[in-house]
Amino acid sequence: ISAGKDTNDCNEGSKIEGVGNTKEREDEKYKLEGGVNIVSVGKDYINQPLREYVFKSSYNTAITGEYVNKDMVSNVLSRGCRFLDFEVLMKEGIPVVTYTTDSNLEVLKTYNTETLYDILNVVITKSFHKPSPNYEDPVFVNLRIKSNDKSIYNRIAIDISRTLKPRLFEGKITNETTLSEIMGKVVLVVDKTVNRTYAEDSSCKNKDNQDCRDLTKMVNLESGSDICFLNTYTTILNQPKKQIRPDNRCNICTDVKKIQMVIPDLINDTTENPEMHELVNDYGCQIISQR
Repeated sequence: ISAGKDTNDCNEGSKIEGVGNTKEREDEKYKLEGGVNIVSVGKDYINQPLREYVFKSSYNTAITGEYVNKDMVSNVLSRGCRFLDFEVLMKEGIPVVTYTTDSNLEVLKTYNTETLYDILNVVITKSFHKPSPNYEDPVFVNLRIKSNDKSIYNRIAIDISRTLKPRLFEGKITNETTLSEIMGKVVLVVDKTVNRTYAEDSSCKNKDNQDCRDLTKMVNLESGSDICFLNTYTTILNQPKKQIRPDNRCNICTDVKKIQMVIPDLINDTTENPEMHELVNDYGCQIISQR
């Protein structure tokens, strides 16, 4: 869904006059032509635990290749995608959406950035009405937060309060949470594998600081946790296949026991997305984050 070729390292602010892509050219490549055969989940099918559903998912949702583009978020939503993913770094004290493969978090892979606030504002304004074809469904927002500045968590929490709060699901996702409980809501997901101590870093140490917002109190689900397992394409595809079987509890129940999220490989990365039907049918994956 969120497609984009891998690029060379791009320093923030660099300009290459008259050569290669522009932000507008990249955006145009992914304009949706024609409709999509997706609608919101019918009321007869929303009472099962989340592990029984497959979520159309994107990775680096706002990235079109060498640029970050707010319009790409709208484009992805218009294709029926309901699991969005953003890599967030800090720039001049402000959380921004971009991405990097630099362990020092100094070299970015995009020529520009967009503020997280602006990106989340697109999410909240475009997710729950047309042209999103399944606007009654929940939308998941997965954040991969990369920063050596611990204040980023407080600043992200403030951005969430200013944008997603009216639709934000209240509570934690469990193994028994049903789709009906989160219909029409935003589910906030944080990748805990990026920083295992993010919860401690998010806490408000000074209780008298009225401006502090504890991000963990807003997070509904952690990717890379016991509730939502996290693996790469290759890791999953190298495991033995598991045939998904119907369960006698109901006519749409299966024997799947856990939620599995799959992301692109970080090493030997290519631009090709995997065959999602194989990951669903042979491995029981629900969240297959595609470029």
